[in-house]
Amino acid sequence: MKLLEMEIDNFRQFYGHQTLEFASGDADKNITVFHGFNGSGKTALLNAFIWCLYDETTADLEAPDRLENERKVAECAIGDEVHVVVTLKFVMHGETYRVSRERASVKDGANTLRRTADTLALWKIGTSGELETVGTSDSARQKKLEQVLPKTLYPFFFFNGERVERLASKDAYSQVEGGI
Repeated sequence: MKLLEMEIDNFRQFYGHQTLEFASGDADKNITVFHGFNGSGKTALLNAFIWCLYDETTADLEAPDRLENERKVAECAIGDEVHVVVTLKFVMHGETYRVSRERASVKDGANTLRRTADTLALWKIGTSGELETVGTSDSARQKKLEQVLPKTLYPFFFFNGERVERLASKDAYSQVEGGI
């Protein structure tokens, strides 16, 4: 899998629409690193990937049920909708895909939200840029995503740098073998 781009709308620390383009140089220079102070959003970015692809978050994300950006929630009037969207564009086996997960919630109190919908969209992008919908339901799209990168393997591809020692643990081999 080669990541091309991530778009984030009102996800945790990331207010409004943000776009990240990943390194796409030659094989020797194709790495993107996120570095920053505590609280700057590194763990939020990690969880944006995981939430977009698998509808879950890591154990070290505080308040995992509250993905909405606090500023956006504060700006909304009671009854307004708040949308959180994470979109990834990637290449797998020579095909380019776009996956997007969206959460819609309604502000029903000073700082309380009522979730109304979560949706998953998956498209294959054609050579001229046209989008072809993949799957006829959220569960079919989720199944296709997990064929690309099985849920059991994502901890070896998307991980907090402070937890890198887990890759060398005694049970890592059996986890990778089981995931494959």
